Amino acid sequence: LYAYGFDERPQSCEAPIRELFGRMRQRFPHVETMAALNWGKKMPLDMPVTTWVLRYDYYHEKTAAEWLDTGKELWLYHCI
Repeated sequence: LYAYGFDERPQSCEAPIRELFGRMRQRFPHVETMAALNWGKKMPLDMPVTTWVLRYDYYHEKTAAEWLDTGKELWLYHCI
């Protein structure tokens, strides 16, 4: 089960994402949180997002590897 939100929001939305998804993860730990956030190498590893959806042209190999090492998922997408 996934909760999806904050589609392509800028990094200035980090605080509300942390607040909402953080509370959701506390209350419903079995529900995965998913967001399309094109923050590239600026994505904080401690975000309460379990599946990070990233447009492929923002992909950064080192950040992706670090994210995946936390046990979270990374999905890439193409936008035309």
